[in-house]
Amino acid sequence: FEDTEGTIWAGCRDGNILKIKNHTISFFRPKEGLPKVTVTAIAQDTKKRIWFATGGEGIYYYDGSHFNNLAEKDGLSADYVNCLYPMNGNQLVAGTDQGLSFITLDLDKRNIQTFTTKNGLPDNIVSCISASQAKNTVWIGTQSKGILLFNIQDKMVTGAGVKNAGWHYGQVNDIIEVNRIAFIATEQNSIVSYDQKSNTVNENILADSLFPKRIADLQIDNEGNIWAAAENKIISFTGNYLTYWHKAGGVNLI
Repeated sequence: FEDTEGTIWAGCRDGNILKIKNHTISFFRPKEGLPKVTVTAIAQDTKKRIWFATGGEGIYYYDGSHFNNLAEKDGLSADYVNCLYPMNGNQLVAGTDQGLSFITLDLDKRNIQTFTTKNGLPDNIVSCISASQAKNTVWIGTQSKGILLFNIQDKMVTGAGVKNAGWHYGQVNDIIEVNRIAFIATEQNSIVSYDQKSNTVNENILADSLFPKRIADLQIDNEGNIWAAAENKIISFTGNYLTYWHKAGGVNLI
C-alpha cells in the first residue's frame, strides 16, 4: 500500500511490516511490538493513520506515535480480517470472517458497529471491499456467494449482484468497476465480469488457457488498463475495450 507521502508499506506473513521510501527498505519497529500473524491488508484514513488488518489479531493502526490494536474483545466482528476500506471522515469499514465492521475513531473514542448475515449479508466471510461508481456504495466480494452492492452510508444491501445469474466461480479476491461492468478476480476461475445493465456474467475475459486460475489483485492505471496479479504472472488487459465476438447477425465467426 502507498500512503499519501509516497511511502510503500508491505505486510508479511510472519507479521513483519516493511517501509519502502526512495528505493530504500526499512523495517517498521513500533515500541508496542508487531503482530504475530499475517498482515492481510493495509489502508490509510483521512487523518493519515495507517491501518493494518491481520489474520487472527484483529486490526492495528498507527497514528504517527503509537501502534494500537482493535480486536473482537473491543467489538470487532472477528479477529480474522480480510480487507479494509477507508470511508469519509473518521470511519473505516473492515471485512472479516464474520461480516462487516464499521469503525469510528475520533479522538481515541472507539465505536464499532457490525453487519452480518443477520442483517442481510449473503455470506459472513467478506473477502474484499472495492469502490463502486455509485455514490456511497461499494462492491462486496464474498467467499462463496459472489458479489453485491452495499450502501456504506445507510448500511444496507442495495444490489444482489449476480443473484439472478447464479454464482459458481468461488471466492472473490478483488473487484474493479469500469462503465458499470464489474471485473472480478476469483480464486479458481480467473477473471469474470458482471454487466449490471443486463445482469449477465462473462466468463471469457481471459479465454486463453495459459492464464492462471487464481487472480489475487486488480488495479487500474490512468489510461484505463487493468492489471492483474496472478500467481507468477502480471497480466494487463484493456478492461471495457476487451470484447469477444463469437457471432454477428446470427452467423458464427469461427
